[in-house]
Amino acid sequence: MANSSTVSAGDTATAAQYNNLRLDTLNITSGHNHAGTTDTGKTVAVNNDNWSGTDLAVGNGGTGASSLTANGALIGNGTSAVTSVDMSTKGGLLTGDGSGNPQVTAVGSNDTILTANSGATTGIEYRAYVTWDSTPADTTWSGDTAYFTAGEALVAGEVCYLKASDGKMWKAVATAAGTMPVRAMATAAISADASGLFLTKGYIRHDSNMPTWTVGATTYAPEAETSSQNVPEQTAPDSDGDQVQTLGYAVSSTVLYFDASGTVIEVA
Repeated sequence: MANSSTVSAGDTATAAQYNNLRLDTLNITSGHNHAGTTDTGKTVAVNNDNWSGTDLAVGNGGTGASSLTANGALIGNGTSAVTSVDMSTKGGLLTGDGSGNPQVTAVGSNDTILTANSGATTGIEYRAYVTWDSTPADTTWSGDTAYFTAGEALVAGEVCYLKASDGKMWKAVATAAGTMPVRAMATAAISADASGLFLTKGYIRHDSNMPTWTVGATTYAPEAETSSQNVPEQTAPDSDGDQVQTLGYAVSSTVLYFDASGTVIEVA
C-alpha cells in the first residue's frame, strides 16, 4: 500500500504506512510499538471532542439518553435508559407507588396536613385539619368518639360513668357518688352488654331525647332523668351529698357542646 493511496481490501501496509495512518487518523504520536505482525497500540481517550457515536448505553457506563429533564430527578431503569421525574414545581414530593416509577405528590393547599393513607396511590395525601361542626343535624354529632361496652340499655344523649368492676358504661346520676363522674355520652341507642360509640368531647344534637337548651347555659350531670332520659341538666345539683360536675354548655336551643369536667364537687 503506497503512502496517501486508496486502501483496498487485501492491501498490506508497512510499518511506516501504518504509523502515518495512526498519526493522521488517531493523532497518536507516542506509546505505540509495531514489529512484524504484532502491534501494541495506545489507549485512546474518548471525550466530548471526539465522541460521535449514539447515546452511550447504561451497560457501558452511560445513561442511554441524549437529554435529561431540567430540574428532574433521575430514576434508574435497569439496563434501559434512565428516566426522570419533573421536580420543578414548588413543594412537590417524590414518592413511590409500590410498583412503577416514583411520582410527584403535589403540595397541598394552605392549612392542610400531610398524612399517611394506604389507600392513596403513593401512600400519602394532604388533608384538611379536622374541624368539628358546631351545628350538627338532628341525631348527629361532631367530635371525639370511642367505643365502649354499655352496662345497661342506653339511648342517644345519656351520660355515663365507667364502672370499675366491669369496665362498662352505666348511667351517671349526680345523687350518688358511686355513679360518678361522667366520662362519656351515648351517641345512639346501645343495648346492654353491646359495644357502642360514645362521644367523649364535641357537639351533639338529638331533639327527641334532649330538652330545649338555653343558649350559653352551663350543663351538669343530672340528678334524675328528664322525660325518662339520663341527659345533662341546666340546673346544678344543690342537695346535700349531690355531685356537681359541669358537662359543657348549650351552643343553641338544640345543640349541646359536651366536655365533661374532671372536677367533681360534693354539695355539703
